[in-house]
Amino acid sequence: EKWCVRIQEKCNCDGADFKKLSKREIENFCHPHAICRICSKLNADSISINDHTDVPKHLKELGLNKDFKNDLNIEVFNEMTKIEWEEMDALGEIKNFIGAIYSKIQ
Repeated sequence: EKWCVRIQEKCNCDGADFKKLSKREIENFCHPHAICRICSKLNADSISINDHTDVPKHLKELGLNKDFKNDLNIEVFNEMTKIEWEEMDALGEIKNFIGAIYSKIQ
């Protein structure tokens, strides 16, 4: 929580938008099926992601040898379909955040 407060204060000083997501971190929005399309050795049925899962640690425990947080997560996000995004972002948090950013640059 202290970390979030510091980041929010920095954003306020810089005039930047701050958005705290309800999930632990951005990787908690990764869809298990998209993860498996990128990391074919994993089985979607064994991937259990909830709002507070440490996703990189969980995937490592399932046998992923690569660092998920650096690059693989981006590959998964790029792989996700609109339906998968809607499923994983049911509250529209990321969609609304991106919309707020676009509204500032229009």
